[in-house]
Amino acid sequence: MANTILLLDPDVLAFGELPEALQAAGHELVCLEDVERAAELLAEGAIDLVLVEARAASLLAELGVLDEAGPTWIAFDTFGNLSGASGAHARGAFAVLGRPAPLEEAQRTVERALQAHRLEQENRRLRAGRGTEFRLGGLVSRDPRCGELFELARRVAASATTLLVTGESGVGKSRLAAAVHGLSPRAGRPFVEVNCGALAENLLESELFGHAAGSFTGARTAAEGKFESADEGTLFLDEIGTASPALQVKLLRFLETRAFERVGESKTRTADVRVIAATNVDLRSEVEAGRFREDLFWRLEVIGLELPPLRERPLDVQLLLEHFLEEFADLGSDAATIQPAALSRFFAHDWPGNVRELRHAVERGVLLAGGAPIGPEHLPPALGEGSARVPRRGLPPVPPTAHTPPPGAPAPAAAPTTRELVDPATPVAGWETTPLGPLREMLEGPERRFVERALEACGGSRKRTAELLDVNRSTLFNKMRKFGLLSSGSEGSGA
Repeated sequence: MANTILLLDPDVLAFGELPEALQAAGHELVCLEDVERAAELLAEGAIDLVLVEARAASLLAELGVLDEAGPTWIAFDTFGNLSGASGAHARGAFAVLGRPAPLEEAQRTVERALQAHRLEQENRRLRAGRGTEFRLGGLVSRDPRCGELFELARRVAASATTLLVTGESGVGKSRLAAAVHGLSPRAGRPFVEVNCGALAENLLESELFGHAAGSFTGARTAAEGKFESADEGTLFLDEIGTASPALQVKLLRFLETRAFERVGESKTRTADVRVIAATNVDLRSEVEAGRFREDLFWRLEVIGLELPPLRERPLDVQLLLEHFLEEFADLGSDAATIQPAALSRFFAHDWPGNVRELRHAVERGVLLAGGAPIGPEHLPPALGEGSARVPRRGLPPVPPTAHTPPPGAPAPAAAPTTRELVDPATPVAGWETTPLGPLREMLEGPERRFVERALEACGGSRKRTAELLDVNRSTLFNKMRKFGLLSSGSEGSGA
């Protein structure tokens, strides 16, 4: 990167071969002998680095242009007489070198000073853009919407009201739920989490309500469910949109009466539990499509808390970056730093994985940098300049599964890449004649066909299909249920 460097010395020839070397490296040089002219130039703010003879540095300091707000500077003192070194360091010199200085040593010092200057300039810019910080438990934000959200969460924390937390995957819904629990009178009681999208329907019912001995294969003893475990506390139901119709009925009954029965048992039990549910899908649309009960939706959304995605909170990228650099500092060094080139990638990225993705990127960067400033080479490949995602390069061949063709049938090909599934240059057949209407409805047809093709290409494996489409498995499950694909050949393949 080219920088403007000021060389100030009554005898500019005293810098030896250094000016030539700096020009060869692509830097722009301004060579002056007059201190007052140099002070005027520095006041204009167009200089990145000053190389200055020690006595001239004292004069510049008296004129007030070598303060903390000014450029980085290196002092050169008479060779063999570094008496001015302590004074130069006291005034804020990055380094003090002999005059003349060995060329290689001077070049190394200049490059380190320029790097320090770039980091300081970026830090100043970031500090200038900081706004008010809003905090709630482990959550922090500078976005005013989050400030209003945190205030609402505080106001409802003391009640037993059911809450519905919405937002994209990775925005911090579980942290928000835990923060509300921590501010409530139930804080000393259990906070129990259940991911509704991670379990099959029959297992989820047993997980929530418990089961009697012998109620299903493997149920050798009776077991209490999460509602009983969370008695007098809070139960957090993540991905509530994946709950089956039968389970939705039981959840509605519990929310209205606090009563339930264990699987395989007729005894009615009760539990004093506050329910906080969360989803990354639009439940209103699910209600309209008939996939989610309207009465359960209204019972859940007594109070709705929506966390905005990280791409809509650019100030939070900086804030969270600083937080995670501090959190993971012990993986590399006591003070993890980041190079400007890497920092620009953090700000150019649109964070489809939200806070979770940013946290993992910082952890990786600190670990791979090993104590050095984090550079672009230490970041995930997806954090390219202005690029949010890197297409998958393909998956290994499909392993033998229940969907493997019988002997003699053609073996399935290796799973295609995302580009092979849909080439952006190829128009979708029939799109010109598709009747216009709500965008969501117009997109459902092509989306269903892509999911079908991906499932077929992956031999029915949901795991491989989710990897190919770059979605989590619960999202794929929701799509399959939405498009009526669970009854297809892919029903039994969770691998």
